Amino acid sequence: MKYPLYSSRVLWFSLFAAALLISIILFVAFRPARTQRVVFFPRAVGTELTGERRVVPVRNDPSEDVALLVGEALYGPNRLENSRVVPRETRLRGVIVRGNRAFIDLSDGILSDSPDLNLTFSESLEAIRHTVHYNFRDIEDVLITVEGEVPYGRAERRPRAPNG
Repeated sequence: MKYPLYSSRVLWFSLFAAALLISIILFVAFRPARTQRVVFFPRAVGTELTGERRVVPVRNDPSEDVALLVGEALYGPNRLENSRVVPRETRLRGVIVRGNRAFIDLSDGILSDSPDLNLTFSESLEAIRHTVHYNFRDIEDVLITVEGEVPYGRAERRPRAPNG
């Protein structure tokens, strides 16, 4: 009586092993395309920008590629010696790329004060622009809006951190 039970276990194990092998082969053969991008963050002391490499998936739509890159900037740095570009409350509301222009809309979380930031509001926007320009050389103009509004004339949200 043990023989049929043994053969069913072997059969199930063989089916599982075959499914696992097929899954691994398909994953290796049809792996999603990935690329390296550089996201710029300020040093924890001072406002000098330094790059961190990130591996992100490649999309067929430039708007999605830029959105993934800006999302990486909003997540924050991986290295302890770097600090955030924007407050944690900041969310990406949308990205549109048309020709050589990129339109990035951020939430009003970027306007909040955060003790762990040492960039001014305008420096934060410039850091995001620099990240986009560095990774997408064909994008010449980056317009960043907050809740759909252009933040011209916005007062600095905090004084510059002392260097040194």
